[in-house]
Amino acid sequence: MCRNGTKISSAPPPVPAVVRGKSPDSIHRAREATRAFTDNLTPLPEAGPG
Repeated sequence: MCRNGTKISSAPPPVPAVVRGKSPDSIHRAREATRAFTDNLTPLPEAGPG
């Protein structure tokens, strides 16, 4: 996602790193936030990897 050290200024900290060792509820919330963020970044048809 980051090329040549470039970073998206509006990008939040990597959620997966925060999720580790947290409760399932926190993981679920983090996944929701990540999905919403990625949806705003690149709107794709409802044909994701899941």
